[in-house]
Amino acid sequence: MRDALALFGTEVRRCLARRLVWVLVAIALVGIVATSLILFFSTADDSDGLAERERIVQDCARFGTANRIDAEQRCRAQISPEAFDTRIRLTELWPEGRDEGERALAPSMIFLVIGALVGGASMVGADWRFGTMSTLLTWEPRRVRLATARFTAVFLLAFAIGLALQLLLVGGMLPAFFAHGITEGADAGWVRALAAGMVRMQLLVGMAALLGAAVSMLGRNTAAALGAAFAYMVVGENFVRAWRPWLRPWLLAENAYIFLAGYTPADIGIGRGFGAAALTLPAYSVGLAALAVVVFRRRDIAGS
Repeated sequence: MRDALALFGTEVRRCLARRLVWVLVAIALVGIVATSLILFFSTADDSDGLAERERIVQDCARFGTANRIDAEQRCRAQISPEAFDTRIRLTELWPEGRDEGERALAPSMIFLVIGALVGGASMVGADWRFGTMSTLLTWEPRRVRLATARFTAVFLLAFAIGLALQLLLVGGMLPAFFAHGITEGADAGWVRALAAGMVRMQLLVGMAALLGAAVSMLGRNTAAALGAAFAYMVVGENFVRAWRPWLRPWLLAENAYIFLAGYTPADIGIGRGFGAAALTLPAYSVGLAALAVVVFRRRDIAGS
């Protein structure tokens, strides 16, 4: 057990020593700063819309058939204040209920997944590209243990780095919400929903890194892993949707969408529950990683 933990620690340090990892983190930090500043300054002119609503209420009451007071009351009841309030709401980051609008924080996951896929593939592909895999095996000849430690390190680091970056993003956006937005509804229940959503997002990020590392191990090349991943997501899954629609419940994108939401959104149009999605995604990523370990164990490194 101690040897396995020592090997895992070594793989973590090897991953963190990769320059690409820090380049990706630096790019993410630049994006976080830019997003925070753009949000803050673009919402500076947002208003509660009360003056505009009052003007429309008075115009409505002027044409009422009843007395002025009754007409104003009826118009106010019909004209919602929210329709004129242009301020951003903190709860829009991650709505607590089902089908209550878009989750503003969700698009950040796309960039984290792409970064994790690139980073995970690089963690394995670099050893093949520079011919250091055979050297590494002279230090740790137990291939299954080596590959398992590498894949575990890739998954956990992607999860941890992604979570840290997303917390920084939320922290950078908070000044805009506090200064120009509405924090009503951001209670303990909402915080729990946000935390659960962020954990699910980072689990997807970790699985993306694991898939990248596994494909890179199979293809012995970072570019091969990235090419295969993007070709499958852009071409492969769309082809399957058009060719065999009944296979949609088994596709990565559909299961990731359900897993991220925490339930089956009404607009997805497939009979797939959260539990099934939560089992399908790990089965794909861990299964592919296990296949990569088996192939790596039997591969002739000297002839590679």
